[in-house]
Amino acid sequence: GQYAVDAFRFGKDSIIHNQVFGQVMSVHNFATCEAEGGVLGLAYARANSHGYPTLLKNMLDSKSMRHAMYSLYLNPNDDYPTFDKTYETVDDNGNIEYGYQPPTTGSSQIILGGLDQRHYEGCLKWHPLGQFQDQKTGGQFKGFWDFTLSEVKCGGKVLTTSNLALLDTGSSYIIGPSDAVATIATLNHASCFNMIEASKPQLVDCTSGTFDAAVIDCEQPFFNLAFIADGRTYVLEKEDLIIQVETSFGQACVLRLVGSEGIPVRCQWIAIHCPIICLAP
Repeated sequence: GQYAVDAFRFGKDSIIHNQVFGQVMSVHNFATCEAEGGVLGLAYARANSHGYPTLLKNMLDSKSMRHAMYSLYLNPNDDYPTFDKTYETVDDNGNIEYGYQPPTTGSSQIILGGLDQRHYEGCLKWHPLGQFQDQKTGGQFKGFWDFTLSEVKCGGKVLTTSNLALLDTGSSYIIGPSDAVATIATLNHASCFNMIEASKPQLVDCTSGTFDAAVIDCEQPFFNLAFIADGRTYVLEKEDLIIQVETSFGQACVLRLVGSEGIPVRCQWIAIHCPIICLAP
């Protein structure tokens, strides 16, 4: 792709001049949004490939954003398009394509520089960000929404300790160390597959940790996944960690967990919270 500069407008009267962004000219083996015009990065500092100030950094510098924070509230029941077979078309090859029924209401929010207290209960727990040494460069690791984990547990078993975690709004799966993800899949009696050919999934050993998808019985009990940070425990339950899909063999429950040996040493868990922000064309 190519770099470009444009004005970014938001709200009624706010504008960021000379915002640098990347134009994607071609895409290979990458899928995130469907029928959108792009992805909005929400990194705080210069945590991007081109090194120019991010949108949030420019908004803070221009006083367009009051606090160095943002919050998301996603309501899939109201705001995600519903699949409706009444909107079907047939292409030139005879293949049937289905359309989407646009949502009639909307309540999801992205709040830049604040939060909406109507969308949570109790008190917020704050964690320090970017206060850790980058083992690759030796400098301070900053610019991401990162914090330290003291423990990660599944079914009472400790998976990993003293690791850095990133919150990433652009990942649809939770990414973790391969050995830890393998343990989670094994504890939950998953069947693991490599998807070299989507139509011919290859069954592999879950303990290897190098699988593309782990499928569990939708009806079986499930061991929760717990992240412990600064004395606070965050528990992800079965409904938080699976995606139900229809297959030719019936309904399947796929774990939203992927192992990766390619994660930098300085970071061991990515996308503990994982909504996606897409831009309309």
